[in-house]
Amino acid sequence: MNKESLELLRNQQHSKCLLCGSSDHLGLNLSVKRNGPGRVIGYSTPNCSLQSYPGELHGGIVSLLIDGIMTNCLFAEGITAVTARLNVRYLHPVDAATKVELRANLTKSKGNVYFLEACLLQGDMVKVKGSATFMERK
Repeated sequence: MNKESLELLRNQQHSKCLLCGSSDHLGLNLSVKRNGPGRVIGYSTPNCSLQSYPGELHGGIVSLLIDGIMTNCLFAEGITAVTARLNVRYLHPVDAATKVELRANLTKSKGNVYFLEACLLQGDMVKVKGSATFMERK
């Protein structure tokens, strides 16, 4: 697949998504591009209204970012799927006002089931790791 497929599926399937939809002024405006076969890289700049403890991005928002980058990884492969299982490992607090980099890759598939891994970085530091199982949407 290519960049056009990623954008097409994002616009068709997630136009109102809090994370990657462009029509929601409250959204996180995740920008994503394909970074090789089965890989994507994305960026988002959260804001302090999404914090939990002072200056720290809320864990639920962090989980949303991890889930969202993996969904977009599938979009880049022309696949629409839903999360069946999500595992998030918080390694360090995520600063609520600093741009984040997100990476995801498709590690394997079995029929209509897909396995992915992701990470969230700020600067050069990996702050969060995630993995998930997705099931293709009919």
